[in-house]
Amino acid sequence: MVSGTTIAQQTEISIEKYQMKNICYNPYEISHGKSFLRYYKFTFHSYNSVFENYRLFNEYDNMMHIETDLYKLNYSNPISNYSYLDKSPKVITNKKTIEIVLDEDDMKKLYQSNSATLVFNSDLFGSDYYGLARPWDRNYPIPVISLSLNKSDFDYELAECDKKYNIYNEEYEEYHSKPTNRLKSFFGL
Repeated sequence: MVSGTTIAQQTEISIEKYQMKNICYNPYEISHGKSFLRYYKFTFHSYNSVFENYRLFNEYDNMMHIETDLYKLNYSNPISNYSYLDKSPKVITNKKTIEIVLDEDDMKKLYQSNSATLVFNSDLFGSDYYGLARPWDRNYPIPVISLSLNKSDFDYELAECDKKYNIYNEEYEEYHSKPTNRLKSFFGL
């Protein structure tokens, strides 16, 4: 896949560390309808707290996208629709750390490639990051994070998610197999 981003000047963001893990959970009490959510979270810790304007990250949809040789994945916060739930994971954003949450379909697309580039909107970064004396000069290089993707990491997290689902499914089936609980569910109690 060729995009305008690969042609434009890029600057690599220095990352202290990053990790990926699953966020798989049931958002409801087990007595309610069956529901199980599968998300995967990347956490990026920068060395120099470079995400100066981090508040923009969740306010606008064009703050980041992911490019691979096969796909361009536009980022939006998929868990924001579930923010009213107590068990909902929260996306941490501050000057040092940004967490990106992807749904399972996007994760599968991502891991069809061996590498990916996270492309950030330069508005997330202050002019100090670019060493510019004139902040009105908008010819910023495009900030990116390059990732090597390991399929076994994704397979491990997928298997962990499946384990959580199996436990949830057993508990759900056990709860709803009891006659009194079936009656409560039927009458919405």
